[in-house]
Amino acid sequence: MLIYSWSYSQEIWLGQEIHPEKWIEENDIDSIETYCRQRLFFTYGGYADGDVWINPIDNDTADKVIKLLRHGVYLNNPECQFMLACVLSGNKTIRGYDDDYNEIILPTPEDYKYLDDEEAKRYFKLYLNNPKMDKESGAFGYSIDQIIMLINNAYPDLLNYNAKSEK
Repeated sequence: MLIYSWSYSQEIWLGQEIHPEKWIEENDIDSIETYCRQRLFFTYGGYADGDVWINPIDNDTADKVIKLLRHGVYLNNPECQFMLACVLSGNKTIRGYDDDYNEIILPTPEDYKYLDDEEAKRYFKLYLNNPKMDKESGAFGYSIDQIIMLINNAYPDLLNYNAKSEK
């Protein structure tokens, strides 16, 4: 019987072998961030730019990035903080479009095993307060206004709370 484990097997991604465990062992944040951004781009990376081709998050996609993102967060990488917060919030940050191109809420699948609103809020706060965050071209290349829009889609009171606590 052959047992498959993504963490110990080689996978081909965009024509190259990937080695997630090696990236973690070597603290290779560039490979971790690039791989996760590419895996999650069509879920979270095109929404704020008006892309109508959104691929909602699912367990399979999250399974491929969750361990890597958690390690990236451990290394205090702001983009990994943002991506992990998105994954933990399911589809709450993004919206889809109906046949008339009206924005609609995309439900998170009922069997999605990574939904954790409190942890997602925590990582969004960490991202916004991370001194390494690039406010002009942050996660997925978004501006700070686009990032705030995504966070507000999921947790509209989160940024109001932060603004009150900063006063």
